[in-house]
Amino acid sequence: MWKLIVIYLPALATLLAPPNCIAQGIFNLILLPDPFSCHQVGLEIAVSDNNRLGLLGVAACKSNRPTFGSPHPDIDNSFSRLLLPWTYTRNSAWTDSFFIKPIIGRESHRFRSKKGSNAEVVFMDYTVQAGYQWFWKNGFNITTSGGLAYLARSRLKKTITSDEDQSVIRFLDDNTETNVHAGIGVILGWLF
Repeated sequence: MWKLIVIYLPALATLLAPPNCIAQGIFNLILLPDPFSCHQVGLEIAVSDNNRLGLLGVAACKSNRPTFGSPHPDIDNSFSRLLLPWTYTRNSAWTDSFFIKPIIGRESHRFRSKKGSNAEVVFMDYTVQAGYQWFWKNGFNITTSGGLAYLARSRLKKTITSDEDQSVIRFLDDNTETNVHAGIGVILGWLF
């Protein structure tokens, strides 16, 4: 499914982009590198001179990625996320400038321990970030940002084995609760 989104969304963006954006670029393919190798890909389109909307995600990435904080050596995770970022800049959507970026989305984690304990949790993701973006004439761009994320748990299914380690139980408890945490990131893009 993700491959279809990445293939067909640029074509859709070309058809839906406002005419005043065509001279400056129609869509921006983006990559959010992840320290846990769950790199997220997406697309942004300009919806006005100062605003753009995006779609960013990853599906079923196998890693030791926690919800927040540090990973646990005895727990693996299958991580999925779909985010809808809205970026507002004081200058043009596709030029060097400061920005603010509210983001809404959904993410899920399937944690599994070596002893067979597991937890499946789904969060609604509400984030506000601010940062700076750089655009080069060849289309390459870099965005740096930081802010706060609020993960509101919407579903949880957890099974703990009778012989599970206390550190694993604490990790699963902490990483399946609603939480607020800080986040920073760098997004690489290519504007077409």
